[in-house]
Amino acid sequence: MAFEALINSNLNRAFNLAKDLAVDVQFVRRTGDGFDFATATSNLTNSSSVTVKAIITDTEKSSKERNVSKKLVMLKTQEVGDVNSYDPINYQNINWKLGPIIKSTQFITVVEMYKEAHIVTGK
Repeated sequence: MAFEALINSNLNRAFNLAKDLAVDVQFVRRTGDGFDFATATSNLTNSSSVTVKAIITDTEKSSKERNVSKKLVMLKTQEVGDVNSYDPINYQNINWKLGPIIKSTQFITVVEMYKEAHIVTGK
C-alpha cells in the first residue's frame, strides 16, 4: 500500500471517528459566463456545489463594531480541491464567505469562513 493511500484511508477514518464534530458543509462553485464592459459587472451563475464533511472550530467575534463571526474549517483537500474556486460556504443553512487559507496540503485544508450580522439600531 502506498503512503498516499494509507494517509487518505486514515484521514477518512479520522473524520468518521469525529462523529458529530464532522458536519456537512456545502461549497458552492460560481462561474462567470461573461463580463459586461459597459456596466463593469460580470455575469455569475451557480454552476455546481459540493457537500463534504468538515470540522468547524474557533468561533469568535472579530469586531464589536462590525459584528463579524469567524470560524475555521478543516476539510479533506481531495474532496474539494482548490477552495479558491468556490464562493460561499453553506453551513447550517447560512451562507458564509471564504476567508484566507490558513494551511493547505495535498491531504488537509484549513480555511477561515466568516459572516457579518447586520446590526439593527433603534433611535
